[in-house]
Amino acid sequence: MLRSVPKIAMVTSEAVPFAKTGGLADVCGALPKALVALGAQVALFLPRYSTITQPLRRIGEFYVPYGPGYRATLEQAELDGYTAFFISQDELFNRPNLYGYSDDPYRFGFFARAFVSAISSSGFFPEVVHCHDWQAGLVPAILRHGFLVPPALSDLPVVFTIHNLQYQGLEDRRLLDWARLPQYLFHPEGLEFHGSASCLKAGVVYANQVTTVSPTYAQEIQRSELGYGLEGLLSKTALQGRLRGILNGLDYQEFNPATDQRLYQTYDAHTLEGKRANKRALLKDLGLPAEQDLPVIGMVTRLADQKGLDLFPPVLDQIMELPLRLVLLGTGEDKYHQLFTQVARRFPHKVSLHLKFDAQLAQRIYAAADLFLMPSRFEP
Repeated sequence: MLRSVPKIAMVTSEAVPFAKTGGLADVCGALPKALVALGAQVALFLPRYSTITQPLRRIGEFYVPYGPGYRATLEQAELDGYTAFFISQDELFNRPNLYGYSDDPYRFGFFARAFVSAISSSGFFPEVVHCHDWQAGLVPAILRHGFLVPPALSDLPVVFTIHNLQYQGLEDRRLLDWARLPQYLFHPEGLEFHGSASCLKAGVVYANQVTTVSPTYAQEIQRSELGYGLEGLLSKTALQGRLRGILNGLDYQEFNPATDQRLYQTYDAHTLEGKRANKRALLKDLGLPAEQDLPVIGMVTRLADQKGLDLFPPVLDQIMELPLRLVLLGTGEDKYHQLFTQVARRFPHKVSLHLKFDAQLAQRIYAAADLFLMPSRFEP
């Protein structure tokens, strides 16, 4: 148990069971439960995407001093021991996908500013703010230097976690004006990054502590190969004692085929017939032939260059000549949506494609697949 009972606000762009494109959502869905088990009080803050289907309770409206000024709605859901709050603004978040829009830095700049404004409406006053990736990177800068921020919030301790340094949320310096941040922060020791304002750099510079998802990754991002131009800043942050790697864990209750009721049939290491039953049932549900006991290759992934998907086009025909079935679930870059849509059309009896977030289908793929394919260029 923790010696005291801290109140922690987690600010993230995605978390299961509500919204997911990649591992960020798994971490931000599992970490609150782990912290609650240690005795903490946790509130999760997310954008209210149009893809969220769970019932939410409306709390009320509030004003967000961002851009031209917006009215936003705060909604709420109670989970296992913690609360999730959702910031709703249809113009910015009522869209088919979570990301992939030219105004993404503007959208998540709003989200960061709206979180600060939503604290009083939520009734949850945190003692620590934990921000995840560039989408929440402006939060520590706004708390420290933003105009119209209540004095009681300006000294809140902030932890900023880098899940993937490759994505930095770069925008024109006007982003500072939109977020009600002073332009004097736009310099090489502040938010400026090669002429742009960097949301991720803001998180690194203005948070009290910076963490990454493993001790190895904390070292790797201090080198040019994986530092994406921020290796100097991150080395300095490490020397200041503000950078550390904390290894991501797995929720053993969530990912346990012996107890997971989302599977067609539960099983464990001693009852592997259950895995074969899951395979047969999945192929039947997806309309793939199951008369031959061919290997099923599963892919549950973000469709992005980092995942090595650019390796596929030259070898796709060779792969499809093999006796196998391919089941792919994920969302991401449009070029890969188009690529795998074409593959699924060419090989309808071999490929089942699902360009969406579906937690139940993901678990069923994990349970049924003979092989799992993810040729990542790198993994934090």
